[in-house]
Amino acid sequence: VEGGLVYQVFGGSNTNGIVKGVASVNLDPQDDCELVNHSIFGGGNEAPGGSTVVTIPCVTTGINDVYGGANEALITGDVILNILGGSMNRVFGGSRNAEIDGNVTVNITGGSIDTVFGGNNVDGNITGQIDVNIDWGNNTCTDPLYIGTVFGGGNEARYQPSSAALVSLSVNIVQATVSEDIFGGGNGTTRTATS
Repeated sequence: VEGGLVYQVFGGSNTNGIVKGVASVNLDPQDDCELVNHSIFGGGNEAPGGSTVVTIPCVTTGINDVYGGANEALITGDVILNILGGSMNRVFGGSRNAEIDGNVTVNITGGSIDTVFGGNNVDGNITGQIDVNIDWGNNTCTDPLYIGTVFGGGNEARYQPSSAALVSLSVNIVQATVSEDIFGGGNGTTRTATS
């Protein structure tokens, strides 16, 4: 996606059709065409899929929410979300409202982000490990790294891996400016993080 006014981008299918391989979403905004986007999903809207990789490059602006996972679709595989730079409101390693049967890895090396969540937004469980890695020292851009709040878990979604004895939820911050708080768990008052 190189530019334009786009409401949502999905790496997977809408309501039917399974992406069995790895769905990859790459933004590449061009100087002469601004990219304005409400939501980016590595997976599909309502159709299930396999692994996903989402990469947000340097100097990307005009993005509201970024999801490594899907909207309301099952993901059977690992999710990788790479934020190299840019400015956005919220970043979710997981999905908006769906299960992920695999691991979730969030790598942030630059950008201005209000809130980072390792897990899901509304609902849906993640059965594997969640890793949130933030390190401006590995930045390949000129973008600084400013984050408001970091949650290892989800927003309102629970986190209950398939084996709490073997699976962990981790937040690894090496070099960054976090203006507010860092939480190992999630945000919701009625959801739990078991790990």
